[in-house]
Amino acid sequence: MTLAELGARLREAREGRDMTVADVADRLKIPTRILQGIEEGSDRVPRTVYVHHFIKEYALLVGFSQQEVAEWLSGLEGFENISRPVIAENTTYTSVKPSMLPVILGGVLKAVLLLALASGAYMAYLHFFAGRDYESPSVMSGEQSSSEAPVPTWGNAAPATEPVPPAPAVTQPEANVTQPEAGAEQGGPSPEASAGAAEQPEAAETPAVTQAVEPSSVPESPASEEAVALPAGMHQVEVIADTGDCWMGFEPDGKKQQRTLRKGDTFSMTFRDSLVIRLGNARAVRVVYDGKELDRSTSPRVVTMSFPPAE
Repeated sequence: MTLAELGARLREAREGRDMTVADVADRLKIPTRILQGIEEGSDRVPRTVYVHHFIKEYALLVGFSQQEVAEWLSGLEGFENISRPVIAENTTYTSVKPSMLPVILGGVLKAVLLLALASGAYMAYLHFFAGRDYESPSVMSGEQSSSEAPVPTWGNAAPATEPVPPAPAVTQPEANVTQPEAGAEQGGPSPEASAGAAEQPEAAETPAVTQAVEPSSVPESPASEEAVALPAGMHQVEVIADTGDCWMGFEPDGKKQQRTLRKGDTFSMTFRDSLVIRLGNARAVRVVYDGKELDRSTSPRVVTMSFPPAE
């Protein structure tokens, strides 16, 4: 029997079962071009062992018996010189358990991806919102102590009012009081004279107290009242927390810093090239740039401001 005759029988049986070549290829996992070559008896189909096996599987699929197929294949032209494998009488198919390695790798990749997303979200929260939402007492006390320490040259907080030192002039009345006592020991004056001497220190005490108060009434140095003249090419930005607390992060010329302004605090920064400020509660602060107050923000979110502002 030739391959063309066998292919015609296989085609007729396939069409009788309303099957297409694609259906057979999908069931047997055989390339479509090989099946078409078998049905047409094409010379392009190689006469090899695996094609011999394809013909057998095709014939069994479309309903031919195993004995009948074995007789056809034993006398099939072109396949006389191939070595035929021993085929069992009853062919059984067993399912192969799929490997668990792809499943495990997929689970590990998903876990790593979720961990990366969670870490990114946590870092973003710390960067933008943690300073505004909560602060531990230790951090708050550290900020208060840091405000007393020397501040950087590019930014300084508003100076706190220094306490007035005690006036040394209070000791003068004591000297005046001792003089009448010495006179009393030497001359023994009358009670009227001693009373007059006692009134004299009281009268002298009043100007002494006045002298002690006068130094405290001296106005602050002109540097605290007048704007400090900036060097050429420098700019100044002041942030005034007038209605509430505000967390802020700032980058003068690329140097990252952060702090929390309490209500009533004023913080000023100087820079040469650029300044970026992030305000956690922008509605609670006023921003002054080179002596000019900018419009107050009404956004409840974190506000980012860049200086010099775009024209």
